[in-house]
Amino acid sequence: GGGQSLQFRPGEVQLWSLENGGQIRTFAGHTANVWSVAVSPNAKWVASGAYNGRVLVHDLETGNQIAAIEK
Repeated sequence: GGGQSLQFRPGEVQLWSLENGGQIRTFAGHTANVWSVAVSPNAKWVASGAYNGRVLVHDLETGNQIAAIEK
């Protein structure tokens, strides 16, 4: 049951539970505002792109950053 939602925040992305409204984890590391987010088809990774052109990839389950792509 329940689902999850991603929310953009200044410099980070947050994962929230739709079932209980609680925050599950934060994906941090951006130094500029996040403008876009995508989840991999297998739901293992989340990629976030910021205004400064930096893209971060995080493990959706652990929150660990696994890649950074600079403009």
